Amino acid sequence: MFNPDINDYQLTSIITECCGGVAVVYSALYKPSNQNVAIKRYFVDKTRENANLIQQDILTRKALQHPNILPYLTSFVHGRELYVVSPLMTFGSCRDILDRYYHEGLPELACAIVLRDVLLALQYLHKQLYIHR
Repeated sequence: MFNPDINDYQLTSIITECCGGVAVVYSALYKPSNQNVAIKRYFVDKTRENANLIQQDILTRKALQHPNILPYLTSFVHGRELYVVSPLMTFGSCRDILDRYYHEGLPELACAIVLRDVLLALQYLHKQLYIHR
């Protein structure tokens, strides 16, 4: 269980900006368990017109339980900012792995494994009547 309290988290570095400058994703430390997490920080003043979409996204993520879908841990509001906490994927994205280790592209077997996992996640989403956007 992750506490919805900003004081339990230490933001360590920016991973990326996203959502058209409305949010920033950070790597962070969850102090009570010394666990690395990812935190997406939304700037509430910039998200008013998208508030319903963000709320629906959080509710959807809370409902989804699949090994190939990034889990939701908690979310909370602090001041004028909304924080959404997820596990930190330490290897990064496929692009990060390609840039770091496979400049000539992934081996065929690795591509097949990634594609299988993505398709299993999509199959799960579709069975839950969700469409990935």
